[in-house]
Amino acid sequence: MPDNNETTNYELATMSAAPVYALECMSTIGADTVEDKKRALRAKNAAGSLARRFDPGEPFEVVDILQTRGTMRSRQMGVPDKPCINTYFLLSDGTAVMSQSSGIAESAQDLMSLFPGLGRDTEDGCMLVTISEQKLDNGNIVKKVVPV
Repeated sequence: MPDNNETTNYELATMSAAPVYALECMSTIGADTVEDKKRALRAKNAAGSLARRFDPGEPFEVVDILQTRGTMRSRQMGVPDKPCINTYFLLSDGTAVMSQSSGIAESAQDLMSLFPGLGRDTEDGCMLVTISEQKLDNGNIVKKVVPV
């Protein structure tokens, strides 16, 4: 008979094998159909860079948002990689762009919370957004996605 410690460890190991749905892993894409799952996979595998495609202030039409856990690779020797959130925007033209910015991730979560359909119930069927940037005193730049 296992002691309480062994039982607790077994229960924790069993629970950790189940999928974990955290706030930072969100999506407006349905998972009910094979086509929805393909759209999500295509977005993850074929997304271009948000920063390279759109300048701050330039509007773009978003139909869905997908967020997954990611890793921001260090560009400096000896500096460890760090966890981040990969944010994918599926656009009205059928393409996708992604960002690893924490500000983009946070504002995308706000959009998904406040506008779960991302404008699908409007005449345009999408949400027009843009990127805003705010330079901080320490030189960092905070980026956000904001509705137009």
